[in-house]
Amino acid sequence: MTEQITKSIMIKATPEKAFSVLSNFFDYPKFIQEIQSVQPVSGDRTRWKVDGPLGKSMEFDLETTRFDPNQRIGWSTKDFEGDLTTSGQIVLAQLPDMQTEVTITMNYEAEGFSGLLSRGAESKIEKLLRNFKAYIEGMPERFEI
Repeated sequence: MTEQITKSIMIKATPEKAFSVLSNFFDYPKFIQEIQSVQPVSGDRTRWKVDGPLGKSMEFDLETTRFDPNQRIGWSTKDFEGDLTTSGQIVLAQLPDMQTEVTITMNYEAEGFSGLLSRGAESKIEKLLRNFKAYIEGMPERFEI
């Protein structure tokens, strides 16, 4: 059975700044503690190594399925072997006063081993969004000279 989670947060950053951070998967370990590493595989495919249950590491390949600059990033793991089956998207919506709403929608398998991994998925997504907010709002602004 496939489950879906949708969570949003408002951040003090433009969609351009948020997208530049979110589209660089290799920096995700800086604000998502459970991600050990992200490595390029080929094209739109990356290999992720993350903390799993019972202190075990998990690996899976992720394909970027949608890439609309400053608006949306979509992903899927379902066509690859790995410890996790998920798909979803991150959508950025510009708000007044240089703010952005970041919305994550994630679909995941809620049965078998994947179900065990997905326990607490909603709170994990909320934590991810809070960590991203703290990370991006703490980044120094660059000034043109």
